[in-house]
Order: sequence, then C-alpha cells, then structure tokens
Amino acid sequence: MLLTLSGCATSGPNLPPLPSDLPTCFDRLVPAPKPGTLTQEQILKLIGELKASELEKSLCGKRFLAWYGTLQEKTE
Repeated sequence: MLLTLSGCATSGPNLPPLPSDLPTCFDRLVPAPKPGTLTQEQILKLIGELKASELEKSLCGKRFLAWYGTLQEKTE
C-alpha cells in the first residue's frame, strides 16, 4: 500500500534566530600538536589551551540551553 504525504506540513516551527555567538564558539578548535616529541612547556601550554577551550564550549552550551529554555517557556 502506498501512502502519500502531500498533506503533511513540510516546515518546522517558526523559531527565532539562534544568538550569533553560539554557532561560532562551537566551531573553534584547539589545533592538534605537530608530530614529534613535545617539551614539558609545550605539554603544559596545550593542556591550558584545551582546558580553556573546554570551558568556552561549556559556557556556550549553557547559554544555548538557557536560550532554548526561554523558548520552551514561551510555548507553554
């Protein structure tokens, strides 16, 4: 049996635009270290960069969840 979906809605809910800082903060990555042996100073610097990146992404995620939470409150 063939079922046509021509009567179904093809567009999703009309959402406000995502805050412009959110997509860009998730795009930034810490570059991979170059092949070879790293000095202790390079390792500590890399760890610092990774921790800062982790914090930045965590804060972006929390801002996204807060933004999404306000959307949910408006629709309830």
